[in-house]
Amino acid sequence: MSHSETTPAISLPQFIETDKPSFLGDWNLAMQLIDAAMFNVQQAQTAQATDLTAVKQSVNAMTSYFTALGIMNVTNAQAMKATIDSLVAFMDAGGGIDLGQIEADIAQLKIDVVSAKNAANTAQSTANTAKSTADSAAGQAAAAQTTANAAQGAANTATTNASSAVSTANAANTAATNASNKADAVATDLSNFGNDIANWNIVEVTNFGSGYTVAEAMYCAYNPKLKMLKIWGSANRTYANGTALNGSHIFTLPAGIPIPAQDRRVPYIGPLYGTNGDWSNLTGVIGADGIVKIGNTLSANTAINSYVRVGFNQGIIVNYPA
Repeated sequence: MSHSETTPAISLPQFIETDKPSFLGDWNLAMQLIDAAMFNVQQAQTAQATDLTAVKQSVNAMTSYFTALGIMNVTNAQAMKATIDSLVAFMDAGGGIDLGQIEADIAQLKIDVVSAKNAANTAQSTANTAKSTADSAAGQAAAAQTTANAAQGAANTATTNASSAVSTANAANTAATNASNKADAVATDLSNFGNDIANWNIVEVTNFGSGYTVAEAMYCAYNPKLKMLKIWGSANRTYANGTALNGSHIFTLPAGIPIPAQDRRVPYIGPLYGTNGDWSNLTGVIGADGIVKIGNTLSANTAINSYVRVGFNQGIIVNYPA
């Protein structure tokens, strides 16, 4: 009889003392079984490479989405958050890749490789027994051993690549979560900024310079977020002969309105009327001493019996970092 026993995994021939090995029967059968096992290994490796390519394409697509992110207002931020949350849910579901199946395939591949390697070892032993009658058989058995070792190396590489793919998917999931948190923070900042710019501290002016009468109640309003001061209302005063206008005290900034670190000039605060019917524009200064005053550089004679109406009726807004 050519062989009495077979291996449990892929049915390679095994011999007992009374068997008579046959190259055309036993040896060719063993080679066919080993060839089939190696083919299965190659097929599994090709399938694994396809899965890894799909993973890389998914990660590249997600990277382009993050690069294209742009948040201009609360509505965009909320829309972006909804998109990112949907992406996170997609990644939590496995990103369309059945990693469990990949791991199961790799585990089965390891079993197949071990079986193939055992079969190759058995074939090597058989070849060594027959070496006295066929030196060429020993060479073929050695080639089978080399093929089995190459299959083992390919399986190890596939295992490493699969682990890398899992790590890449986890990193993408983490990036999506971070982007969602950033969108929430931007939405909160935008909401807080809207509340801040609407917050004006409004105080009525009560401390006017000598000779001024209130024509329309005067107010100051300061916005700490925008760092801007707004003034509106009006007051009047008649200047006697020889009174210089430059630096004339109009009113003192009320409590609650910050004093600027340096003088801030206002291009127009009202008209100066002369007794002959002429008039000219008045400029103003919000002083670092907390006093609002006339800023024109005019001679004393300009104010002879002149009537000044300091008016902020239209309201002025000054860039006013305190």
